Amino acid sequence: MLPALFFSACGSAEVTPVEVVDEQEVTVVEDEAVLHQADIETTSVTWFGSKVVGSSHGGTIKLKEGNLQSVDGVYVGGSFVLDMATVDSDEDNAKLEDHLKGTDFFDVAAFPEAKFEVTSLTKADEVGAYEVAGNLEIKGVSKNISFPATLAEGADTDTMTAEFAIDRSDWGIDYGLVGDNLINDEIKFTVELNVKK
Repeated sequence: MLPALFFSACGSAEVTPVEVVDEQEVTVVEDEAVLHQADIETTSVTWFGSKVVGSSHGGTIKLKEGNLQSVDGVYVGGSFVLDMATVDSDEDNAKLEDHLKGTDFFDVAAFPEAKFEVTSLTKADEVGAYEVAGNLEIKGVSKNISFPATLAEGADTDTMTAEFAIDRSDWGIDYGLVGDNLINDEIKFTVELNVKK
């Protein structure tokens, strides 16, 4: 989910990057599945990155569209699209935002969207706990990742939250030879996904 696919700033807490495997086949959801559209106005996707030494930065990316799918009241799938042109920084730093959108990072002109397609959404034993797996596509590179998520059910809206980190090099997000020596590989995300019942 983009990966609610799926991000408030993760802060400085250490988050181990998720394990990455090759793109997996997306589960075909049954015909009777119910679509729960994401509320793109209240869903939050935030990122956090840091230098090896010195400053750190965080910001948001807006969800363009998305949904979760349920069968018999249990969420079983979903897909999400992020509008990479909306990536910004908490500091309102135009230079940083231009850099993030540039060719050495997200290359927004060539890849205006990032996508997350759920390949497995499994309800765990603990109340509200889910294990999510899905194909995360950034810059045209699709890798399968897994992470835990928590569901809070409401009267009209359900909220699924998750926190995870990726190693940017797995998606070809590089910052030149010198930059790579100064910037940590991990990009941390926190997601708060609101879907309508």
